[in-house]
Amino acid sequence: MQNFKRRFFYWTVAALLSGVATQSLAQRGLPEEQGWSGYIGLQAVNINTDSQFSTEDDNRVTDSFNSTGSSVSANQLAPLGIVRYTQPQWRTQFYAGLPPQNLSEGEFVFEAGVRQQLPGGTILKAAYVPTPPVSGEAWADPYIINEPRRAVDEERTGFKLGVENLANYGIGIDYRYSDIEINEESSGLWLQQQGAGLGVDDIAALNRNGDFEELKLGVTFPLQRNLFLTPGLRWQSEDTDGAAVANDALRVQLTLFYNTDKHRVSANVFYEQTEHDDIHPVFDQIIDSDGYGSFVTYGYKEPFNWQNVSFDVLGLYSIEDANVTFYDRDLWLLGLGMSYTF
Repeated sequence: MQNFKRRFFYWTVAALLSGVATQSLAQRGLPEEQGWSGYIGLQAVNINTDSQFSTEDDNRVTDSFNSTGSSVSANQLAPLGIVRYTQPQWRTQFYAGLPPQNLSEGEFVFEAGVRQQLPGGTILKAAYVPTPPVSGEAWADPYIINEPRRAVDEERTGFKLGVENLANYGIGIDYRYSDIEINEESSGLWLQQQGAGLGVDDIAALNRNGDFEELKLGVTFPLQRNLFLTPGLRWQSEDTDGAAVANDALRVQLTLFYNTDKHRVSANVFYEQTEHDDIHPVFDQIIDSDGYGSFVTYGYKEPFNWQNVSFDVLGLYSIEDANVTFYDRDLWLLGLGMSYTF
């Protein structure tokens, strides 16, 4: 559960870190010319969150299992980008970086892979997916009160397979697998040492190491020449070694994208439910949650007649409401930045 909550937080933040991301909603097919393309961007963001699973220093100590942790505010600069090389004779494109599609769907997931366009317009893709750089930490044991918690590395490496613009109908399907490995996983050991009654089986039920799977489906509808609507579904599963933290999550979302010569606007709303497999030994119940939120991006293209440059403004509010307060989360974000496409 702890892994999922932190991942949900960072993926949602990342969806706002580049206004250029949503260009992918209106772009299909590979470039007709051979060569390099991509984008680079720099965003300054202010993030305010209440979450027990943020590994910021201000949240290292919590005084209760019946709280959402310390309110944390942070200002960050985030460089983003992707580099692509297209070979039009083969209808093949190689790429490495942060795909705009991932950002527009709320996932800060880097990839290195290949896209192959078929004669009918369908694009097949395969990629290696390393650990996202912003979510590479977790608490070794999050269930500690009145003492400092220790941050350790969290690794998630795997692969991704997908189809874009299936049969030229704007349908996209993605499957992703990752191996979850939390170094020095010790969830529940502090409570066991305090004589809280957790046995060997309880500690095993909290083990967050395991397998992660994700399946996404989206369909893009052109409403007008510059206006696109994309409803989507996302299923995620964490098949962890511990049954109490193993979970399945289903998200429904709706994205509206508007693009002209000077302006680019994207608005996204989502709702998500998470269900866990077994009783959590610390809280003596199965932990489930509902999450919802919205984010909006606006890009102003070519300010001062600077070609291929965009100024971006970003905003987000999201909340996750669980049946245990320890897992509640609240997030606000405001960002300003600039991006350059090539």
